Amino acid sequence: MKLALKVISKKDYNELEKQYLQIQSNAKAGIKRAWDEYYEEQERKESEAMNIEEEEEDTLYPKGTLLQQADVQVAYVDYKKNAPSCHVRLNSSEDTDKLVNYFEQNKTIQTEGKDEVGKAAVNEGQLSQALGVQKMTGEQEKIFWKDENHLAMLNKIEGK
Repeated sequence: MKLALKVISKKDYNELEKQYLQIQSNAKAGIKRAWDEYYEEQERKESEAMNIEEEEEDTLYPKGTLLQQADVQVAYVDYKKNAPSCHVRLNSSEDTDKLVNYFEQNKTIQTEGKDEVGKAAVNEGQLSQALGVQKMTGEQEKIFWKDENHLAMLNKIEGK
């Protein structure tokens, strides 16, 4: 078996090494540039998506919504788009009791998803579709606030 070795001068070797390192450097720079462009594009898309979500959230809870009919102070609303329910944290237990009592005494329905005022439920069919409000206490409330996202929001609300 023969080995195919070539012998070159030190000067030629150094020139080839320099060319190799230049090619390698250019390749690294190209990869970095492509990655940066991709990353910036992804950030831009996420930013646009978050702006759209924020705009949607702003329209979900405009002033004069059904919650404010009961004259309560809302601290936090956990709402997921297209979900049939949401969680609302109020500033005090008294506000919670006020809200629950209000909706028990004033059966209210929403005629459409973005209905800000609602209307009184008058017949049996409407009463079954009336907004339901439930006070979370004890273990049920503890379980809800154990979720990391909810816990972070609770700490923010309470100024921790």
